Parts: sequence; C-alpha cells; structure tokens
Amino acid sequence: MNKLKISLINILIIASALSLWAQSNVPILITGHIKFAGTPIGTDLRIVDADGKDYQLKSNKDGTYQQVLNSGKEYNVFFEGYLLDNKANQINIAASKDYKELTYDFNVVKLDAGLELANLGAFESNQSKLSNKAINELNNLKELTKSQRAFITFDFIIKTNDNNFKVKSEKVKVEVKGKSKTKTVKLSVDAQRQKLFAEREEELYTKLAELKINKRNVNIIHDNSPMPKATKSKSKSKNNTITDNNLIIKINKVSKL
Repeated sequence: MNKLKISLINILIIASALSLWAQSNVPILITGHIKFAGTPIGTDLRIVDADGKDYQLKSNKDGTYQQVLNSGKEYNVFFEGYLLDNKANQINIAASKDYKELTYDFNVVKLDAGLELANLGAFESNQSKLSNKAINELNNLKELTKSQRAFITFDFIIKTNDNNFKVKSEKVKVEVKGKSKTKTVKLSVDAQRQKLFAEREEELYTKLAELKINKRNVNIIHDNSPMPKATKSKSKSKNNTITDNNLIIKINKVSKL
C-alpha cells in the first residue's frame, strides 16, 4: 500500500513538472514598435533568454518588429546603437497553455558619451564584494557591447563615502636591519578610502575579466567626494548593508568602426 502511495505521488510530481515544462514552451508572438524621440526607427536587436539562447532580428523602417518566443521565460533586449529609455531591458513572458500575441513597444535613447547606464548599490558599506545586482548589470553590459558595431569605452565611478571612516591605528610589519618587526601606524581617513577604492577596483577588474570585457573598454574612477556627516544613532548594530549608488556606470566614448 505504501509503495502504491509513493508511486502515485511520483506520478503526480512528474505530471506537474511536465505541465509546467509544456507551459514554458508554448510559442508566443511578440510584436510592437521601436521609437527614438517619438520617431519609429529600423535597427538591429537581440533578444536573449536566461539560458543564453540568442534571437537576432531587425525592426522595419516604420519601427515594427515581431519575434516568436517561448512562454514562461525572462528575456533581455539589446539594440544596436540604442538603449531602452528606462534602462529596464528585461521582459517577462508569463507561462501560458495557449498561443498568444503580445505587444511590447520600446522607446529608446541613443548610446552617446555621458549616458548613464546604471547607478546602484554595488557594494556593502566598507566592503569590496560585488552584489548580485551589480553582477547582473555587468552581464547586461557584456551583452550590450556584443550588440554594437561601435567601440565603446565606459566609465566606472566608484564611491567610497558610504562609510563614516575615522582615523584609526593599525599594526603593520616592517623590516628593521633585516629583522621583521610590528609597528603601529595611524591610517588617515583618506588612506582608508583609497584602500577601499583599490579593493573595489580589483574586484571590479576581476569580474570584468571573467566576463571577457576588455580593459581597453574600461576607465575606473575614484569619486572621493566629501564624506557624509555622521549622525547619532541609538542603534549599536554595525552598518553592513548594501548602500545606494556607490557605483555609477556611464558611456565615456562611442567610436564607430
């Protein structure tokens, strides 16, 4: 009897999984218009799903496009020479049992020098590890560059004023007459900020290298704007949360090939 129960449960699980799989593979036709400053444009675009499947197409001169995709998936959309004006390049197509036609109209802006691509909390306060959100942005940047015929350089502006640093003492090892000794030194606020910038810069370069984004495309800049004024708080908990806008990504230059 128990074996029969287990078999029935397994059958139900498999049936449920097959149903979900079927709903995520129903073809959906997406159509719409692509406009720049209210004017329809013809341009190349790529639609990429979470598995990396790449759909390449071109909009007509009147801005219209159409593409068959699978339901139940998320897709990122990239344009040659343009970016969605709300920077949200993701579309989500809900699971469906039936064929549907959905409309997605895209308003875009030109990829020009000075255009801000992202302004986000990429690091925890006083930390250098990149957040998942920042890694997603870098993945999007990689796909964006793959969609262009131009050579684009980017400015990555790292802020280090997201923690109220104070002058502190730190023990360091020094060589004195061939012998290693420990010495206590004072680290200024500027020195601590520079150290944090160097750590964040290294983390960023490492991730960019993993994504095969060439160093030639990247300028990393330290924004050493003034520290925020310290505020008194009754809470004794340490501030170790993701801080808003400590990484800004902008286009530095667009060079046509």
